[in-house]
Amino acid sequence: MSDKIHCIHLYKGLRTDNGGKMTMCCKSNENLTDINGEAKLFHEAPMESFIHGEKAKEIRNALENGIKHPNCGKCWSEEDSGIMSKRQHDINNAIKFWGEEYTYNTEISPDIVEFNLGTVCNLKCRICGPWSSSFWNKEFKDLVRYPEYTKEEFTEEEKKEKYKKEILKYGGDWTDESLAWKHIDDHLSHLKKIDIFGGEPFLVERQWKMLQKSVDKGWAKNQRINFNTNGTQYKDEYMDILSHFEGVFLSLSIDGIKEQFEYMRHPAKWDLLLENIEKFKLASKKYPNIDINICLTVNIQNVYDLPETILFFQDRGIHVYLNYCHWPLHYSVKHIPEYLKEKIYEKYSKVEAKWAKQCCNDVEGLMRSQLSNREYWDTFVKKVKETDEYRNESFSKTFPEWASLIGEFDENK
Repeated sequence: MSDKIHCIHLYKGLRTDNGGKMTMCCKSNENLTDINGEAKLFHEAPMESFIHGEKAKEIRNALENGIKHPNCGKCWSEEDSGIMSKRQHDINNAIKFWGEEYTYNTEISPDIVEFNLGTVCNLKCRICGPWSSSFWNKEFKDLVRYPEYTKEEFTEEEKKEKYKKEILKYGGDWTDESLAWKHIDDHLSHLKKIDIFGGEPFLVERQWKMLQKSVDKGWAKNQRINFNTNGTQYKDEYMDILSHFEGVFLSLSIDGIKEQFEYMRHPAKWDLLLENIEKFKLASKKYPNIDINICLTVNIQNVYDLPETILFFQDRGIHVYLNYCHWPLHYSVKHIPEYLKEKIYEKYSKVEAKWAKQCCNDVEGLMRSQLSNREYWDTFVKKVKETDEYRNESFSKTFPEWASLIGEFDENK
């Protein structure tokens, strides 16, 4: 028997996606079932039902016996590429926050949770879709023609209704009256770490009431919060609430700078973002428990200009850490054709700044870990052209050097 594979999420982790499907963490490939082995959504069953469910037992049993369960494939892939995976990163954080002994605690309890609070959002980022952003809904319908929505036997009204139902599934049930909030409330006092994502979580008013309750009850001083926000929303009152928690890791999700930021995070404005970054930095100085960072999701669009983006924020005293786009597959840097990967490696070899160099080395390791898939690359090119035409934008003008190397985009557009 192989040695047990250690992961803090085996016994302590739970995550709900935007629609309410449950997994152990954000890197999981398989949804959890309830204690009866049935597929349920978060508003339909309490946390205990999922963490003690049949799928959780299966994953737990595999790792306890040294078997790399496919549920954890994204971590195995990153580790094979020499990148620190979420599994490794979260173990290190748990040791730092609660001591090494806690990381070996096998009592099953949802202490470390991630809530993706529906799809309410004010942006439609290129690597996203209606499954995470309500702002994508119309464009997705216009560009992606599902066969069942175009069959002649359906009237236009029936097609609209079918699409609306699909969209509702993506957004889950995060209304103020949803049982999802009760299921959170039932465990709120025991939670050690809460990761909050959207959509755009700063737009979800109900969660601020949840956090205020933790403050009022005195639980916040023993809880850590990780927020992932697109940086376009800011309120002093929110920072006041967060100031009462043991620690707050405020991740601004930014994948590029200037016109590249606006292209990838449509219709956000760079100047407004810079104003908000300064506000977040001032809040961090006022409240030492709040740590501001940039979460940069590496994908085919921004991979060539990655060093410039990292250095821009480092020069302004803001740490950048990398997230990797594993899905949709046509945005994964693994599927860049090999001759273009070589161009990227050549550019990365000239980077000298220590952290930027380390980031570039990690990305290079991921790209070298797998040969590209031409189908996914062709899909990337096709999607870029379609979206450029729909939004009246230009990949070639926004990423001129990278687009010129690719050679598949009209540089006059």
